Amino acid sequence: MIYKVQGTVKHVEDVETFEGRNGGSYRRQNIVVTEKDDRGYENDVALRAFGDTVAETEGLREGETVDVTFAINAREYNGRWYNDLNIIHVRTQAPAQSERRAATRAKIDDILDGTAAPHGEDDLPEI
Repeated sequence: MIYKVQGTVKHVEDVETFEGRNGGSYRRQNIVVTEKDDRGYENDVALRAFGDTVAETEGLREGETVDVTFAINAREYNGRWYNDLNIIHVRTQAPAQSERRAATRAKIDDILDGTAAPHGEDDLPEI
């Protein structure tokens, strides 16, 4: 079953890279999203991005408003059961902010590559 949560990013962990049992390399990242219910109470939801979905979470920043689609998976370990909330898709609710961030990254990459235009008064990227 697929679930959704809307809220504000409260915490973003660093991306972890690890080797699986089959020798493959994998990436994962945990995030925490705070949602408010109908009565105004806040609830924190810890979610995990794994594999390709890490590309959708690694650019998130605390304070951003997001819609997260996820699935709940259970697994057994040493006779105990654990739930994982695995992210399927993340959508930020402020696309203009994401576009500015992408433009800023492009300008920084140009500066680092040495392909940036000559310096002028307007050479600082917008944040």
